[in-house]
Amino acid sequence: MDAISTVSWDSAVQTLPGIGPARAALLLQLGIGTVRDLLFHFPRAYEDRRTPAPIGTLAPGGARTVHGEVVMRRCIHLRGGKSMAAITVRDGTGEVAATWFGRGFLARQFPPGTRVVLTGAVGVYKGLALRNPEYEILAGGADDRLNTGRVVPIYRLAEKLTQRMLRRWISDALDACANLPGDPLPALLRERLGFAALPDALRAAHFPREIAEGERARDRFAYEELLGLQLGVLQARTRREAERKGYAHVAGGPLLAALRASLPFALTAAQRRAIGDILADMASARPMVRLLEGDVGCGKTAVALHAIAAACDGGFQTAFMAPTEI
Repeated sequence: MDAISTVSWDSAVQTLPGIGPARAALLLQLGIGTVRDLLFHFPRAYEDRRTPAPIGTLAPGGARTVHGEVVMRRCIHLRGGKSMAAITVRDGTGEVAATWFGRGFLARQFPPGTRVVLTGAVGVYKGLALRNPEYEILAGGADDRLNTGRVVPIYRLAEKLTQRMLRRWISDALDACANLPGDPLPALLRERLGFAALPDALRAAHFPREIAEGERARDRFAYEELLGLQLGVLQARTRREAERKGYAHVAGGPLLAALRASLPFALTAAQRRAIGDILADMASARPMVRLLEGDVGCGKTAVALHAIAAACDGGFQTAFMAPTEI
């Protein structure tokens, strides 16, 4: 059995090929300590590198992706101790420059003959130039299939980590974790919302066939997170209601009846509904946790007076605070 096939969901990232103690420490800067953490380090964006633009068709304006071979590199020293890396890249249709202001040291990474993928805004610097483009150096191996010729994920990085490293490690983790834990979203809910199952959603989030597929997969995990928060709030409320006992107020006493009879106006349907919900809560022994929300002048004070009258019918005191005049 291949060693990578034994990696589990909760395994340390060091169990993946190519990650030793030093790189594991770098990943911790991103909050990544386990294989699960790595798989949930979702891309911040995607780039479509399936159809790179021929260099000969480039024009100023907009971001483009090109593939080519480095034919020249240099570090340009500027005033004030600044430097700029500049390279020239050629494909079968022409040449274009790429420049990185303030990063002259990058020139060392592009010896002539290097195959690169560049993505950036097309501008003009002594001719057409890609300004501060994102770059990938193609090694000519199997890893190139993760970095070009497809929709490519772009990740948040830490010092000394590269996009190429993260793509390879995440791809290895996806292949290794064939037996994932149970999907937290029930099948019926996934079907109703149009979400993929957990294994398919993870792969689509990192290596989608289309950008829309990756964005949809990330929507699934955002929904899952928000659903978990909402369920946590509901569970906390349930525990609170079970553990704490409140007072069961009188919901139909004389003071409440007198208030209703004295009102010089008819309550709206929304007011009657809110009053009914509040009085039902007050009549229960469960503590009430309720927020009454409404625009200025919509009748919130009249609703609050009904709760006060019900409390007084039971012999309880109330405190009424109003930041504006009644």
